[in-house]
Amino acid sequence: MVRSAFVIAASFLAAAALSAGEHPREHPMEHPMQARPAPKQAGTERDQEAGTLPAKVRRSFEEAVRKHAAPADGKAFMVPDAVLKKVWELKLVRVHKDKIVSVGKEHYFACADFKSVKEGDRSPVDLDFYATRQPDGSWRIDQVLIHKVDGKARFTYSAGNAIVPVRP
Repeated sequence: MVRSAFVIAASFLAAAALSAGEHPREHPMEHPMQARPAPKQAGTERDQEAGTLPAKVRRSFEEAVRKHAAPADGKAFMVPDAVLKKVWELKLVRVHKDKIVSVGKEHYFACADFKSVKEGDRSPVDLDFYATRQPDGSWRIDQVLIHKVDGKARFTYSAGNAIVPVRP
């Protein structure tokens, strides 16, 4: 009886371990072909915590996101929302430096927090930015997705960085 319980428990744990790689996660992970070992002594502790991307690339991409999200006219960053059938008027709060990763050759991802500037609607909005680094070092923002509104995720990412819808 004890042996049967042990075999069942072991089988359950093995199945859970195998499926863990398929479990969706909040943000994409660094593309395995782009990942580089983190420097052992170079850079600051914060740089080493932020991942394997060189600090220069992270800073450059963060600046590109900041510029993209700050219209030249000084007004709010306008983001259409097909789900709520409205246009968000947003202000950047911060770019998550620890969530800037390479998702393919010269393709990168960053997560950023925004807040609504519209009177009576102070909802926090989490946007995911996808960009391509150009040969001259500049950035092209390819896609901006609404990941969360008021902390409620609309999607997650699979182990292969595919978008997985969150069911309400």
